Amino acid sequence: SGQAKYRSRYMKIDLLDIKGFGKFKQKKILPKDGFNIAFESNESGKSTLQAFIRAMLFGLKGGRKSKEGKLPPLKQYKPWGKDQYAGIMEYTLDNGKSYRIGRNFEKGTTNIYDDGANNLTAEFTHEKDTGPKFANEHLGLDAEVFDRSAFIGQLQSVIDTEGKKGLIER
Repeated sequence: SGQAKYRSRYMKIDLLDIKGFGKFKQKKILPKDGFNIAFESNESGKSTLQAFIRAMLFGLKGGRKSKEGKLPPLKQYKPWGKDQYAGIMEYTLDNGKSYRIGRNFEKGTTNIYDDGANNLTAEFTHEKDTGPKFANEHLGLDAEVFDRSAFIGQLQSVIDTEGKKGLIER
């Protein structure tokens, strides 16, 4: 897609506005500068918050239940009530450019705006299931490498051989 002009070494999340995602509804989070830690008791939503960030960056895949009976992410995080299944995320890259991402998971729509309120959605390659691949361009990481690096969940800090290969390539 030739979007290397967007590539960044890091991003700072400025706003997480969860309209509805899993147990969360109408929840706004404004991370402070520096390192932020989500520290709460079990079942408070830390993993769901982590999944929301990933979903905002890379979308959610649908499909059927796994052989083990696990729901696909698109169904797994559908709000518990009849709330809107959507969110907004704002972030700034190390080059100083800011972006606002809006996703409606129910409708499968994504909109990407720069800090001048220009809609950039059409500038990025799209995938059928997950929408525009802007995070790949902005961070220089695809979803798999993100999952093996920045998206480390509880008791998941071990990186397998395939994960190491992907990190080395990046």
